[in-house]
Amino acid sequence: MKQNEIACAVARDLMPLMIDDACSPESRAAVEAHIAGCEACTQFFEDMKQEIPRQAVDNEVAAKGFQRSIRRQFRRFRKWQIASGILAAVLTLSCLFVILNPQIMMGIETEVPVSWMQNPILMRTEQNALLLRFTPAEQFKHFYYSGACTAKPNADSYEYKISFGYSWIAKILNRDFTDSSFQTKYLDQNVIHLKNGDWAVPLPFAAGYSIWRYLEGKIVSVNYDLTQEDIVSLLDKEIPVDGNTAVYKIEPLIEGDEKLVIYLSGSDGETVIYQSGDEIPLCDQETQQTFDWMVENHHYLLPMPGDVIHHLQG
Repeated sequence: MKQNEIACAVARDLMPLMIDDACSPESRAAVEAHIAGCEACTQFFEDMKQEIPRQAVDNEVAAKGFQRSIRRQFRRFRKWQIASGILAAVLTLSCLFVILNPQIMMGIETEVPVSWMQNPILMRTEQNALLLRFTPAEQFKHFYYSGACTAKPNADSYEYKISFGYSWIAKILNRDFTDSSFQTKYLDQNVIHLKNGDWAVPLPFAAGYSIWRYLEGKIVSVNYDLTQEDIVSLLDKEIPVDGNTAVYKIEPLIEGDEKLVIYLSGSDGETVIYQSGDEIPLCDQETQQTFDWMVENHHYLLPMPGDVIHHLQG
């Protein structure tokens, strides 16, 4: 090897720099001199000159594909970002609305403990309607309530369980919604608030379609019904009959020798407030006057057996 000649390996290492015009003039001259006298490196150099442009094109194509992929992913991310932002805003506004107006969740209730209803007693009005009177605990006074009455037949008795509910969200927020909810106002119209703080609630909770009465020493139910005979009789009397017309009839709560037991039920247990044979006392004058006012102002439907009622509210 002459003094200024370079080896094949060195020449081939310098060839990419030469093609990219990134080598020094001396290196270029040395490679050119080597190629002129080496057939193998000449062919290697020609092949390299063809290969490097292809790689550049492939790299450019790959780079553009990568950029397009990045843009697609970014667009997807933006869509998810916008959607998640909208969802977060809706959830935030919904939570804020519930916090400011929790009465909208009044239907979600927890059963009131029996201990919140002190000294419970059944009373009757002059119309023989039944009232449950009790002294509400302080917690009960400030929470929305509603009533429920469920029946459970046993082998030798028929049990009715009376229970009340209060809104768990009202308890958590410790707020009184007596004046902020139409539903609460409507229910409150059917409760007699006595001057001494007691409540008297008509049973079974002013349902309108099934009213309990105390007749001849027994509790009976005055229920609405409309038989074919009723329809013929009403039409004969030129009384209009439609899907909202009802005739009230007495139906016993128990049959034969069955015993009737009424419980006041709550989350902490239950207590018996009536058994068959118990005498139910008349209510006091204040309760009677308030009950009469409720009936006169249609807050409480008090049908008599045989009464014809039109346009029943659902």
